[in-house]
Amino acid sequence: MSVYSQQRKLAIQEFLGSSDFLIAGTRAWYGNGIRLGQTVKHCITTVYNKSIDGIFFLDGMPVKFKFVRTDYPEQASKEFWVIDMLNNMAALDISHREAVLNLKRCIQESQFNVPKLFAECDHFGNEQAKIILNKAAS
Repeated sequence: MSVYSQQRKLAIQEFLGSSDFLIAGTRAWYGNGIRLGQTVKHCITTVYNKSIDGIFFLDGMPVKFKFVRTDYPEQASKEFWVIDMLNNMAALDISHREAVLNLKRCIQESQFNVPKLFAECDHFGNEQAKIILNKAAS
């Protein structure tokens, strides 16, 4: 883990008063090898947690953090990150059509566990993610 990643994690822990959170966003998607033809329009760091919503600057950190109070998996799988990316397509320079075509290709190449994709989508996906996944899997 890089020094920045360690500092970021510590700043979030101190802000929340808890270590129960999941750091999401563009770094998580790219770091987990999710390639659906996307280009990032703006870098976001989202922190899924159990207690707070809002956008905040944290002590010692040069960027804003978007805190979202929501459910999230204890261990995030590659399939979860696909669904998370589809949920947040506004941060990406990719059309729904491109997402469908690229996800279809990834599914055909067995890059993802399809039943797990559907399970993650059922639990964590928004309507947009569900539509894209259903089209890609058909």
